[in-house]
Amino acid sequence: MKYLSELTSGVSIVESDIEKDIPVEGLAQHSEKIKPGFIFFVSSENAERYIEDAVSRGAVAICAEKKYDALPCLVVKNIRRAVAIMSRAFYNFPDKKISIIGVVGTNGKTTTTKILESIFTFSGFRTAVIGMLGFYIGSERYENERTTPDSPDFFRMLSVAVERKVKYVFCEISAHAIFYEKLYGVLCDVCIFTNFSQDHLDFFGTMEKYKRVKKGFFNSKNMKCAVINSDDPVGREIIKKYEVCCVSYGINYPSDVFAVNIEYNCGTDFVANVFDDIMRIHSPLYGEYDVSNLLAALTVAKLYGITSEELERAALSLDEVEGRFNVINWRAKIIIDYAHTPDGLERVLTCARNICSGQLICVFGCGGDRDKSKRPIMGKIASDLADIVVITSDNPRSEDPEEIIREIGEGTDREAYRITDRKEAVRFSLLNARQGDVIVLCGKGAENYIEVKGEKIPYSDKETCLELIGSKLCHV
Repeated sequence: MKYLSELTSGVSIVESDIEKDIPVEGLAQHSEKIKPGFIFFVSSENAERYIEDAVSRGAVAICAEKKYDALPCLVVKNIRRAVAIMSRAFYNFPDKKISIIGVVGTNGKTTTTKILESIFTFSGFRTAVIGMLGFYIGSERYENERTTPDSPDFFRMLSVAVERKVKYVFCEISAHAIFYEKLYGVLCDVCIFTNFSQDHLDFFGTMEKYKRVKKGFFNSKNMKCAVINSDDPVGREIIKKYEVCCVSYGINYPSDVFAVNIEYNCGTDFVANVFDDIMRIHSPLYGEYDVSNLLAALTVAKLYGITSEELERAALSLDEVEGRFNVINWRAKIIIDYAHTPDGLERVLTCARNICSGQLICVFGCGGDRDKSKRPIMGKIASDLADIVVITSDNPRSEDPEEIIREIGEGTDREAYRITDRKEAVRFSLLNARQGDVIVLCGKGAENYIEVKGEKIPYSDKETCLELIGSKLCHV
């Protein structure tokens, strides 16, 4: 429990009719999370409806950018910053007591944080991860609703990590989190930039605005040091702008850390030059994009003093990342991946071709109520890179799945199979696969549902495949 006066230092207050010594039991941005004694942060256009719900659940006050009469109200100039500032204070500034390594980028955030967790844990450190797959401390896992949680949840998670004696927290920082200033006031020790490509245009509107949000995060207010992918054009822009101390990694462009002699055989082998320290890396992960993710993690680990010998051993011990290029060995190899952007689809299909001696079969869809412009683009990528294309459903949400499939099909250069039911699409791909073929199931990854008209219907690509082939999941 805190008193309001303990939470508002640094908040730009316009007016308030709340007593400063009012006790505060918690903070929430969503009315369904309100408990007795909580402050409710209001930013929705449908505020009245949510305020009524918050009152019924026991909220003691409202924080908003305009006055509401239902409860005592703290009116602030910037609600986004207010919720971050007050959440930090409520949880006793946990970010100051722990090392935070952030990861920003369109693709690769989840894999990079998991690689970092594995390396640092292997080296004897207690770690935590906050990201798309949840909140992890060692083997303990807690659900997480968003890639980057809202401020009250984010700082609560950090406080739990501090209580559990965690030394390093690796967190995915989404473009939405940057836009909404969820981490306002946090100074990351290190922040990685993985890449930039098309995504979230339903929210940001243009690629330029989307880029500006990600790129703008890289300054000395948000991090002490940046680790930047020099192979990415936006990464090179960040380095050139030099608003923060940078080190670079890459494969194709000059960088401080780089890889050569890359080979794919039961995983990936390459030679890494990490600040002129030469390492021979073998990893069970596949593809050039995972070489890039590994280089990012190796760079950070080396900055923290982890030795080359430890890094080589840690790379050998890496496990596959849930929902990221997971391989089921069968008559054909089956790859389950979260790729849901044009760049992600191209990367995973290109990587899959490296282990394919027969036909490459791609099964994918696009989410509803999201960027529609990427649908025909992804259709073209699939038809260019795969031998057989099966277009199916992937979280149609409020949209008609058949209309989404039609829009994807507009980009294909040749005939593609269109099967709306995702389980039937998977069955079709399995029935048509032969020895040496590779089936790539894209878009769902580790998700265990398909969202249709507000309902999350249980579904898993992995479980569907195992049910249909009666096999076990195993590494290549």
